[in-house]
Amino acid sequence: MLSQFTNDHQQQQQQQTPTSPSLQRNSSRIQTKSTAFNNNANYDGIEQDSPISNESQDRNSKHFWPHLSKIYKPNTLPTSKFKASSITIADQQDITNMLYSYYKELANSPNIDENEQHDQTIVDKYNKIMNTLSQPLDIKVEKVTSSEITKIIKKLKNEKSLGYDQISNYIIKLLPPAYIDCLVRCFNVWLSEGRYPDFWKLAKIVTLNKLNAGVPRSDQTRPISLLATHSKVFEKVLLERVSNWTEGAQLVPIEQSDFRQGGLIATRVLSICQEIQNNLAANMPTLVLYVDYRKAHDMVWHAVLLVKLHNLGMPIALLRMTASWLGHRQAYISFGGKVSEKHKINIGLPQGNSLSPFLFIVYHCDLIQYLGAHSGHLFADDLSVLITAPITKSLATVKSDLEKEGTEVCSKIAAYAKKWKQPINVQKTVAQIFYKQIKLPEIKIHMEGYQLEIVNTFKCLGFMWTSKMSLKPTIGLCLEKVEKVLIKLKWLNK
Repeated sequence: MLSQFTNDHQQQQQQQTPTSPSLQRNSSRIQTKSTAFNNNANYDGIEQDSPISNESQDRNSKHFWPHLSKIYKPNTLPTSKFKASSITIADQQDITNMLYSYYKELANSPNIDENEQHDQTIVDKYNKIMNTLSQPLDIKVEKVTSSEITKIIKKLKNEKSLGYDQISNYIIKLLPPAYIDCLVRCFNVWLSEGRYPDFWKLAKIVTLNKLNAGVPRSDQTRPISLLATHSKVFEKVLLERVSNWTEGAQLVPIEQSDFRQGGLIATRVLSICQEIQNNLAANMPTLVLYVDYRKAHDMVWHAVLLVKLHNLGMPIALLRMTASWLGHRQAYISFGGKVSEKHKINIGLPQGNSLSPFLFIVYHCDLIQYLGAHSGHLFADDLSVLITAPITKSLATVKSDLEKEGTEVCSKIAAYAKKWKQPINVQKTVAQIFYKQIKLPEIKIHMEGYQLEIVNTFKCLGFMWTSKMSLKPTIGLCLEKVEKVLIKLKWLNK
């Protein structure tokens, strides 16, 4: 990877600093350790002497817990066969080709309605923005420093899984200071040019089986994108600059708990719980809508994202960097020992990085405004809307008001989703009524002509919500997990 960085900007490297014997020795040391890492399954032969590495010297617990974790982690059911229409395919190359066709189709650009004025406006604005970004810019993205990269590397998880470049976070943590300086020079060149390197835009896709039994179809697989490990460091540099811009502009709403300092799932759960309890204390039912987005991150239209970021006031240099990071991406399928051709990715945010989830939040930072006076709660792409009827109304009138307001809110959310090309899975979007009455009249809520299912129990944000606000289901789930752990510990104690 060091030679890959150096070759990309060989002329600039020769003008700035000639290769020193110290850098050559450090590069040889990293190459030796990388070879030992890949050939040693237990990683016992790797000496941890880097100042960046924060691994403990006492490795007894490090040996124990990885083996123990194999007992706790549920494995997906492996499969060597796939269904295609009415036949079953067993040949690995045929399966690879089938998966390639399926995911290539999903990666196509969304359909543009020529008769829709908003779609045409987006296309026109996008073309103007890209024309502006192609011109030389005086403003540059903030440069990166050695201390910033060192801090980012220290915070990387100590994962030993390899990216498609056969490098892991574990190896990156062994990097010497001379290598960090090389990264700084490369990163700053790319930031000044507003260019994301093309060799980091290729993703290796492996698929996991969603089924617990039976032969899956292509749409019953979960894609896992493997990116170059070094790209994660550069993306965290970009994330820091995008985050600083959004904080200064106060774009992320307070209703969004993810990617906010001090914002946890517990914060959002307590906010919802407190609001419902206040309504129950006044003997007023509360209608909650749980909106499910269909493949949320994978359905983001690149053009509309860049237009919206431009409208929100993203600095032009940072916008050019984001456009370069997003565009001209490719992927290929790997199944068994076979690989497919490369295909272009024209829709969706890249998987496996920290920048995509945050850009998704910024992309929908104005969603709360479409809910009117009703309370909205967000955690990443999870949206819950709380609707309360006026206190003075009778129960019969409350039913009518909840139906009217619930359907109206659903219409606004659906209109927003259509406008910004973020489709909703209406069949999985449900509603729930929280009440104290012995029996509540049947309530009908509609979204896009579909009547939503009214549930009595629903799991959201890791909490089991019941119509009577009972904690028994949540406690039951916790006890069930404890019992499973206890059984495994008893097995280990034999």
